[in-house]
Amino acid sequence: MSNKEKNKLTPSALAEIIGCSERALRTMRNEGLPGRKRKNRIQYDPLKVKEWLLATGRIDKAQLLEDWLEAEVTETVKNELKNRLKAEEKLPESGSKAEVPDINVLLAGDDVDLFQIKEMIGKEFVESIVRAKKLSGAKKAAETRTMQLLSAEYRHLEMACIDIDEKLGRVCPIEEVIAFIGRMTTQVKTDMRSLPFSLAGRLAAEEDPKKIIEIIKTGVEDALRHLDKKFRAADSDTE
Repeated sequence: MSNKEKNKLTPSALAEIIGCSERALRTMRNEGLPGRKRKNRIQYDPLKVKEWLLATGRIDKAQLLEDWLEAEVTETVKNELKNRLKAEEKLPESGSKAEVPDINVLLAGDDVDLFQIKEMIGKEFVESIVRAKKLSGAKKAAETRTMQLLSAEYRHLEMACIDIDEKLGRVCPIEEVIAFIGRMTTQVKTDMRSLPFSLAGRLAAEEDPKKIIEIIKTGVEDALRHLDKKFRAADSDTE
């Protein structure tokens, strides 16, 4: 099973998460709830379902799904971070090690907020830089080592938080954004350049200025609606 398939939800799982019956889910499906049929089974992408629930005014159900998704993603990333730290072995010991929080201890427990931990480590890193500037000799060397340890921990946490944001659809790689904007810009240019040709026949046969304006206005609005559909289709295809 691919990673994408692991992130999909079955009808029964989705119904349980958002607090409804599978029958109610089928009704929502008929209303446009996004899902894909694979191997004779419907699978739901949690992010797309959340967007649809918000768009259709089902705020409470969208929040239930958001809470579940954030908990699942955070737990996954937390475990990945633990494994990565274990694989890289412990950071070198130093006389100032006691001053550096142990990430493994901070990650223990069920209710862990990686963003708060990152903020705390970042604050201690800045304070360590300030202290190091005021010291000299052996004390400065020890504080510099503390600063390096905090920096390493912060980098681990920063990457974990970015991973969470990406999995929750809050961010995406800049290359994908640039490519998407490029495709959509090309589409806009193509559609707008074709507009005069599609309206030429109707405009040539019309002499009333008001009707000419109405024809152009309607043509532009139709073109924009057409573009909007293409944008949404292109966005839904980027999984």
